[in-house]
Order: sequence, then C-alpha cells, then structure tokens
Amino acid sequence: MIEYNFYPEHHFILTIFYGKVNHEELNDLVDKLQKIEHDGSQMRGLTILSKNTKPKGIKANHIMNAGERMQHVTFRKDGKNAIVSESLLAYGLARMYKVATDIMNLDELKIYKENGLDDAIEWLEVGLLKDQIIEVIERCRYCESNP
Repeated sequence: MIEYNFYPEHHFILTIFYGKVNHEELNDLVDKLQKIEHDGSQMRGLTILSKNTKPKGIKANHIMNAGERMQHVTFRKDGKNAIVSESLLAYGLARMYKVATDIMNLDELKIYKENGLDDAIEWLEVGLLKDQIIEVIERCRYCESNP
C-alpha cells in the first residue's frame, strides 16, 4: 500500500510505502504527484520505504518509468526530497529511483538508511511537522500489522 499526504500550506509531501505494493499503485502515485499545482515555492518530500514493504510485480523498468515521469513534474525545481529506506531491498530500490529521476541542478535527493528519519526531517527543515509525520508512519505500521 502507499499512503500519500500533501500539506500544501507547508509545501510538503509525505509518502509511505508499506505492505504489498504493486506497479499500478506506483503509477497512481506518480499520477497524483504530476497533478500537484506549484506556486514556485520550494517543495519538500519525504518518502518512507517501510521495513515490511513487499514490492509485488514491481520490476526495474517500472521504477525507471516512474522516475522518468517524475523528471517532468513542475514542483521539483529547487526542491528537496529524502527517502528513508528501512531495509536493504528498499535501499536498492531507492538508489535505482534516484538514478531514474536525476536531472542535474533540478532538485536534491538524499537517501537515508533505517534510522535516518530524524536526519531526513532535519535536512528537509520540516521539524514543525515531525509529530504529524510520526503519527502517519505509526498508523501505517499499525495497518500493516493488523490487516
């Protein structure tokens, strides 16, 4: 599953991948992101790839395709994005996605390992939203363990 939250007043997107995730959900997420209207403010995004994320049927070409589509979203200019990967598999997928989305000098993307949430929040400068971020993460973890 993919939990997507957009906080327009803070120019912030929170996305959490947890449980079973398929390529249709990934495409739906990119569709939503492409529709975000951007006023020119610096956009920041935080993606959590939870420890128990199970990519079902997601192949390298799906990730590369999603990354190529993300090259064209308007809010990336001067933006900052962080991915927190809670497993080795998630870390590999995040690195692949970074390669697929990379356009020099468009935005910044940092990948953090399992315990990097606090560092990611600090780097993104979204500390005011930390309690909300943790609440959404915990809700997703609860849903994942109680289907």
